[in-house]
Amino acid sequence: MAVIACAAAAAAAGAVASHVALAQPARVAVGEFAAGGGEAVDLELSVTSKVERRGEALWFDAEASAVRRGDETLQGLMSVTVSVAADAAKGEKLDLGSVATVNGSAIAGDAGDRAVLVVFACETEVLAAPPALLAIAAGLRDTFVERASTLPQPGSMLLPGLAVGDTRAVSEDLDTAMKAASLSHLLAVSGAVE
Repeated sequence: MAVIACAAAAAAAGAVASHVALAQPARVAVGEFAAGGGEAVDLELSVTSKVERRGEALWFDAEASAVRRGDETLQGLMSVTVSVAADAAKGEKLDLGSVATVNGSAIAGDAGDRAVLVVFACETEVLAAPPALLAIAAGLRDTFVERASTLPQPGSMLLPGLAVGDTRAVSEDLDTAMKAASLSHLLAVSGAVE
């Protein structure tokens, strides 16, 4: 039994090490490309996570296929994290599976982060909606959130987060109260909070 546990641990460690090794060339290239930080960049990307509201901004993870800064272009898939003002997203609804272009400033991600680049977008334009199955799932989620909003508060704010990981309805006051009462783990279990 101990041999199996050791083999499983070694396999997991190998998987993590290979992921880090595969991401390292992109991290170095992006680090050099984004040196100095804050310069305007344009990205073509596909959203790979839920789009989460944090304050007045939307945050999401994506795979960028190209990053442009002036006349320079960096090609190749790379993990990025994007923050954009909620009112700066144009085109179709931004959601998991959407294809979009982003314009903003960027800094290199920290070595321990999945994202090799963090982008603070001024503008996001959705070019293509999510694929059919993801669009159906998003529609079902949005309908659930809308119907839950008709229930009495504060339960109506919590139910979508508990059931489908959607925390858009959770007010700042409720979030603060849940943290003070050490109940924020309820939304973390659902995948709603990092």
